[in-house]
Amino acid sequence: MKQLKQVFQLLLLTITLAACSKGGGNNDGGITNPPETATPKIIAGSGYSFLLKTDGTLWVAGNNLHGQLGDGTEIAKPAWTKVADNVADVSTKVGAYPPHSLMLKKDGTLWAAGSNFAGQFGNNSTKGNSNWVSVANNVATMSASAGHGYSFMINKAGEVAATGNNRYGQFGNGSINKIDSVWKTVANGATSAATAVSNAFLLKSDGSVWAAGLELGNGTTSSTTWVKVGDNAASVTSGMSHSFILKKDGTLWGIGDGDLLGTGSTTHVSSWAQVASQVAAVSAGEHHSLILKQDGTVWATGKNDSGELGKGSSSNSTSWVQVADNAVAISAGGSHSFVLKKDGTLWAAGQNYQGAFGDNSVIAVGGNTVTFTKIKTP
Repeated sequence: MKQLKQVFQLLLLTITLAACSKGGGNNDGGITNPPETATPKIIAGSGYSFLLKTDGTLWVAGNNLHGQLGDGTEIAKPAWTKVADNVADVSTKVGAYPPHSLMLKKDGTLWAAGSNFAGQFGNNSTKGNSNWVSVANNVATMSASAGHGYSFMINKAGEVAATGNNRYGQFGNGSINKIDSVWKTVANGATSAATAVSNAFLLKSDGSVWAAGLELGNGTTSSTTWVKVGDNAASVTSGMSHSFILKKDGTLWGIGDGDLLGTGSTTHVSSWAQVASQVAAVSAGEHHSLILKQDGTVWATGKNDSGELGKGSSSNSTSWVQVADNAVAISAGGSHSFVLKKDGTLWAAGQNYQGAFGDNSVIAVGGNTVTFTKIKTP
């Protein structure tokens, strides 16, 4: 009976994953999911990872120097560790240092953990915490976005609020402030947000994409107010310094360094350019990117010092190269990546520093693997 129950749970997980992988809202540094569901979800952060299971439990692994895993310690977790129940979504940001994380509960409460040096918790403080701290209420699913020293959230009425470091004007409220430690409404009518170092993007319910901060991708160098930069979008996502718009027709558009966009060159792309087609999902890592094609194949491009592209070597790539198949979800992190397959198995490539894979049996902590390797999940 125990084996039969496990088979049933795996089948249910696989069916749910297939429904989650096509188009939809944004999760920075993680899987792009549709707005109707936020689970299951796997995030490859910068040396750490989050796993949100279909039962609403949140599990963490890897580097925890700033308490960003929210388990009440600052000790690395080389094996998956449960930290919360009744979770609807989770967000962090690759390349952000010191890092913080946001957790959205099913009751609409928003929680934060990790660094709060710029007031990114929005709780009128700059003191961080290794335990999850409640920072907002009435937050909509799929809207929490943890940026580089700042955070965005969207409530159930579509109002966008921001807090933290606004030194580039990426809040879009017409001002520039280095620290603002309370939530302030900065826009309306959005369904998701994407954050990078110096710019932020909003996806609205009509499919339009709006940008603020530096490099908007429309020929405008910068703006402290929201500027429309795209239409017909299914999702928008950002890495540390590159961004993607996935359109409803499956075409993928990007700005940033060309190797991170798969253009075949390292030349910087400052205006939105089509970089792929027949795309179901995209994940922007710190210095690399993954796309999930509609046929279930996974393609990677960018920096590969730790083997995070999973292509069998540690050489960089400026063009998209196929690295996996039979996939339903992807996540590109700092120096590691995840692929979730149709059979419910989880695969990882890259650096396992301090146990970011959550599975010491795969490779010694601190080592690298240059091909996607199946890992255990809780």
